[in-house]
Amino acid sequence: MIVGVILRNFKNFRNQHYIPLTVNARSSWLIGENGVGKSSILQALDTILNKNDFNKLDINNDARSQGLLTREPFIVPIFLIRKEKIRSNASIYKTLEVISDITWQIESEDFNLLQRTLAEKFVAHRTLLEEKYSSSEYFLIPIGSVKKGANDTPTPTMSIFESIEDYHVELESLIPESTSVTSN
Repeated sequence: MIVGVILRNFKNFRNQHYIPLTVNARSSWLIGENGVGKSSILQALDTILNKNDFNKLDINNDARSQGLLTREPFIVPIFLIRKEKIRSNASIYKTLEVISDITWQIESEDFNLLQRTLAEKFVAHRTLLEEKYSSSEYFLIPIGSVKKGANDTPTPTMSIFESIEDYHVELESLIPESTSVTSN
């Protein structure tokens, strides 16, 4: 299930926005006036989930005028995944567990000052999710795509979560140490 999404410079979303999509297991709603971005959110999710051509990404006009290289667009859904669905693949399970454990525990103060407002929205939403979903039963995974240049291939990103050093340290600890090869 997708419980939220972080968008930057996509369609009418200028700069970064965290959009919560659900607070309970029963429903997800997008409610608002015409032109506020409901369809843009759905299009963003469609782009990520169905691998639509990122080259046709509708970049916010203000961001385009500033130059794509300075404010690259990204779409980062926040996935809530039942752990029992992944248990059959040990390496994927361990990687998701590392990412999820940190995501369930981080606080807005862990982010840099520029990201703090967005982080506060995520943490407030996560607190609501914790009332219905247990970190022992569900992975909470932020992963999406970023396009760094007009002709670049999209690459995976965790958006603001990449600034948290714990992710890097813990994920690197999963990489087996390479065996040294000696040559004669």
